[in-house]
Amino acid sequence: MSAAFRTAYEWVNPAAYGLVVVTSSEGRNLPYGRLEDILSRDSSALNCHTNDDKNAWFAVDLGLWVIPSAYTLRHARSENKRTPQDTTGGRNKI
Repeated sequence: MSAAFRTAYEWVNPAAYGLVVVTSSEGRNLPYGRLEDILSRDSSALNCHTNDDKNAWFAVDLGLWVIPSAYTLRHARSENKRTPQDTTGGRNKI
């Protein structure tokens, strides 16, 4: 088989397989969803969030240091109080 005809493997959620570690300010038990849901590529966004704490956070440990040039946030619903907010004046912490 030629290198031009390699097959692509189906994407799997790396957190569901222990390839990365997701943590949150809520610990392992979220009020909505599961920790690995924040990495989902499901066509319909999953409802996954912490309680309404202004200091709430999620972290994804890739096992190495990276400096991303871009990233994407997706939101499951249009409720204003649960929409991701940038409170850093444009200096997001990654």
